Amino acid sequence: MRKMWISTTLGLSLSAVVLASNNHCEIIKDNVDIQELNRYYDKSGKLILEQMVYWDYCIEKRLEKNSDGFTNLYECLDKKVVDWRLLKNKNQIPIKDYKTGKFTARFRDEEDYREISSKIFYRSETFHDVEVCNRSKYSMSCRRKLANYYNCDLRKRIRR
Repeated sequence: MRKMWISTTLGLSLSAVVLASNNHCEIIKDNVDIQELNRYYDKSGKLILEQMVYWDYCIEKRLEKNSDGFTNLYECLDKKVVDWRLLKNKNQIPIKDYKTGKFTARFRDEEDYREISSKIFYRSETFHDVEVCNRSKYSMSCRRKLANYYNCDLRKRIRR
């Protein structure tokens, strides 16, 4: 009798987990141009935070007047923050996939499982917060953000 009660309870618990997991994407996949592991230090050299910063390249157009009085249009390649996450576990640090040549990180991000890929990954150590500095150039409202459950591909949500 006791064994049957335990197996029934276990079976119902597993069913609940499977049903709950079917309400979300199995893995939310995203692609950025650059993944950066940034370590931000204060002036005395004390580590303030470790963060993963996700970047996309953008083309910025600038108008400049030259010495002749003519206005020239310049296109500059710049980096723009897509999103960032505090480094909470080592799975957030991407690993190179030699088959594809991309750097990929697979990790749990609050309620979701993420897979973020990029062609470039680097580590940096700075005395300023790179994400905050980028905010002064590009407002946070203009960021595309990492994909979430509501904007991931519909086919991934339907797949069981």
